[in-house]
Amino acid sequence: MAAVDVAPHREEGFVANLTNPGKTPDRMPPGCNDVCPWRCRKPDCGYEWKAILSSRALAGPRLQPVRSRMGGRSKQQTGLLPDATALGGELFGLRR
Repeated sequence: MAAVDVAPHREEGFVANLTNPGKTPDRMPPGCNDVCPWRCRKPDCGYEWKAILSSRALAGPRLQPVRSRMGGRSKQQTGLLPDATALGGELFGLRR
């Protein structure tokens, strides 16, 4: 069974295989640990990132985590979301 059998929607974003050049998702098992660059499927985006094939093939359909698209900064660090403790995070054991 190949990665494209499990996650055919991932083939579109696949760019290359850095671990085994020339090997494509149709020739890799879904649990493969090869590192591959991926390209965002949104038109005119062009964003690329590296991820292990298994993390993409076995994760199900979803977008790349926002933290990764913001250079490793969280939404709180960018000011997109307030600090959780300011919203009563103490109730959930979150402290400043």
